Amino acid sequence: MTPEQIVDELARNTPDRRPTMTRISNEGQPEDVAAALGVAATTPFVRMLLCDLLGQMRAATTIDALLTALSDTDSRVRAAAADAAGKVFGYVDEPLGPATRDRVRQTLEERIAVEDSDAVLSTLMQTAALLGDPSVRPLLESRLDHPDRRVRRQAAWGLDYLARKSSG
Repeated sequence: MTPEQIVDELARNTPDRRPTMTRISNEGQPEDVAAALGVAATTPFVRMLLCDLLGQMRAATTIDALLTALSDTDSRVRAAAADAAGKVFGYVDEPLGPATRDRVRQTLEERIAVEDSDAVLSTLMQTAALLGDPSVRPLLESRLDHPDRRVRRQAAWGLDYLARKSSG
């Protein structure tokens, strides 16, 4: 499927997109799904679905598209991109190498510094922890007293996750 075909399929008005999402996830190439994020006619809803698909596919080759989507104007897209990036690192046997991990950490830190949506910030806390990099501890610790409960909980979860991961 081409990126344009993927966008057309997802944009089609249907009461249930799950069969379409499953078909694209099973038959589509992750790189084509990532490229679909750049199709000009893509709506925020379709971009969110594309990020969700990339999370399901968990393809390390799509991390750059997800990092770019963290700057989307729509908070739902940013949250879906953060969630998908976390899946690429947290739920695969062979995550990306140290150089890519450092670049992702830096991008997450930059996004966290300017993020105005607590829902997105909460997801970014989880994603930062899923990198498995102990250097994000100060970032997570700094959000333990955040006004939003979701952000505090995800920061605490992230610290616990890192502690469990370091203890084996």
